[in-house]
Amino acid sequence: MNCLPGCGYLDVYCSDTEARGVESQADMALTEADIRVLLDALGYCLGPSHPVEPGEWAMRVAELQQCLIAERFDEGAERAANLLEQDPLSRPCLLAMAHCLHGLGEFQQALGFYMAAQLLDPADAACVCHIGECLAGLGYPVDAQEAFETAIEISWADPSQDETRAWAQRRLQQWDDKSGQGGS
Repeated sequence: MNCLPGCGYLDVYCSDTEARGVESQADMALTEADIRVLLDALGYCLGPSHPVEPGEWAMRVAELQQCLIAERFDEGAERAANLLEQDPLSRPCLLAMAHCLHGLGEFQQALGFYMAAQLLDPADAACVCHIGECLAGLGYPVDAQEAFETAIEISWADPSQDETRAWAQRRLQQWDDKSGQGGS
């Protein structure tokens, strides 16, 4: 499994999978229990899953999307948490929670949710860019730069990720510009 250096959550997860003797890609498939452990480590103890009618799920997701669009991040985080109680493996809900926490400046917790989402789709370069933004916000520029470099590498596999690659390249260029001016 590809872990970003210095990212405690992924390092713990990767160490755990190695300790469990994970050898094949099929063995590395995340389970609901894995996501629950990660979210628990972030302080989000989810209750037991309760099935929701498809129509109700769609309505709740639409309400969450409206919170994100309107930048009502407190309300959005609450709605995302409620949806995650229903389906902890919902990558869109993990990302929504991450975006809300990021918008609230809660970089450490947002980082964990972005990482959980990344574990569910390692080919998402934009998610790795968000991880880089959180790392930068937490004051880990070297780890942030590594995340942006990883995002660039990932983005080459999918032409639809050109904008994401450009975003990561711009962020790396900003660090190069600062270091050339004597900044950090």
